[in-house]
Amino acid sequence: SSSSSSSFRGFTDAWLELHPEPEPGSTDKAVRFNALTFPSCNPVKRIDYILFHAAAGGGVKATACIVVGQVPAGGEKDEDLRDGLGMADLDSPIWASDHRGVVADLSRVV
Repeated sequence: SSSSSSSFRGFTDAWLELHPEPEPGSTDKAVRFNALTFPSCNPVKRIDYILFHAAAGGGVKATACIVVGQVPAGGEKDEDLRDGLGMADLDSPIWASDHRGVVADLSRVV
């Protein structure tokens, strides 16, 4: 369900339509892996959004929203949980970006 904090000047945050806001700096492995987006090598906050606006004559709703890019190339699922990791470190695995991606499925409501 929609939260009043999911609105940005008439736009809706797809993540907050379906999930609670994750706690910044969370040490919960599931939250870090599935909800936080920056930095990709050791996520501590969610700063990546998919915002949408209701279309004229109908509306739009988020039906799914996930974080992607949690596992680096050649890395392991828990790679982001080890100390001393960073994109500039020589022993760091290869990340697609300094942010994790967010993917949403949106449906038109008529």
